[in-house]
Amino acid sequence: MKTTAFLLASLLLVAAGTVHATALTNLTLTAALELAERQSPALAEARAQIAAAEGRLQQATRPPNPEAIARVESAPRDPAFLVGAAQSVPLGKRLTAAREVHEREREVLQHELAAKTRETRRRAHGAFATALFADEAHRLNTRLVDAATEAVRLARVRLVGGDVAADEVERAELELARARAELARATALRGQALAALSGTLGPSRPTVHSLAGALETGLELPALEAIVAELAVHPALAQAQAETAAARARVVLARAERVPDLTFELLFRRDEATRRNGFDVGFSLPLPMFNKGKGREQEARALQTAAEARTQRTQADLETDLRAAHGELAASLAHARQLQKEVVPRLARLASLVETRVSVGDATVADLIPLQRESAATHLARLESLRDAHQAWARLRPLLK
Repeated sequence: MKTTAFLLASLLLVAAGTVHATALTNLTLTAALELAERQSPALAEARAQIAAAEGRLQQATRPPNPEAIARVESAPRDPAFLVGAAQSVPLGKRLTAAREVHEREREVLQHELAAKTRETRRRAHGAFATALFADEAHRLNTRLVDAATEAVRLARVRLVGGDVAADEVERAELELARARAELARATALRGQALAALSGTLGPSRPTVHSLAGALETGLELPALEAIVAELAVHPALAQAQAETAAARARVVLARAERVPDLTFELLFRRDEATRRNGFDVGFSLPLPMFNKGKGREQEARALQTAAEARTQRTQADLETDLRAAHGELAASLAHARQLQKEVVPRLARLASLVETRVSVGDATVADLIPLQRESAATHLARLESLRDAHQAWARLRPLLK
């Protein structure tokens, strides 16, 4: 039996390991965002905090429990037995104020969940864009190695034919060595980018083998006025406004708590000396002589002022950040599109002309190498601009309808 249990446990561990080591192929941006949101521990914590706030709200609306009273008077001779109950009655609308406070606190946590969701998706989007950039850079460097290899082959053929000097072969081989070094670096960066993307997809850290998509897709430049107009629904600003509302509710609660609770007592009395029964009725009310609750009200008012100032600061910071993100998106898109429209085609035509001259013996490989380098640098610059555009777009997209 022990052996069987051990084997079953081993199989379960292997299965669990297999689940955690799930490989993702052709991962799209949409799937990455959904996976990151679904498996985020921060979002799970935020949801649990909302559930806890629901419990506090439920508890805050309950009236005080009655108290059972049982005592003996004039014991042990001629005792009188008293049995009854006492009930406290909150005055000054304390329960209503407490309910308002906990409702506002729940609202704060709901907006905090929305803000954390936005941040989770932003991080995943940024990591995906970086991984996609690294993937495309790796493919570009692979093509450069292929081109450099072909250049070496051509230079050696021409050297045998006596068309070029030996230094042309050396130049071509040097360029091939550089291209291979860049490819090795691009391979390492691609692995790091995919590992970083895996880290944003949840604690299971699924292995990402390949991505689907292109840096050019999914980007647009929204009007700045549309973004600023939607700033009022930003989760961070909504959270700050909810915290201000909660702070105001705490001021009302602190004021209501300065009114003491009234306690009623109803007792059944049994006097053993006279064999008579009776009822005692009374009430008690604390006298606010030493502790009038002014300190708590002062604290609540100060925290309200701080919350209002924090809301104003949050709004100003958000508008500054969003304007900066819009500027970064505009500049990155313009740069990438200008390179793609004007520079890349001209470089391609020029390289084609030089390749034709090399093939007929009017030029050497040394004439082609600078063009290959410039073409690679231009393509990488374009990819970097698109990656930066995705980073900025991830900050702006949640504000658009």
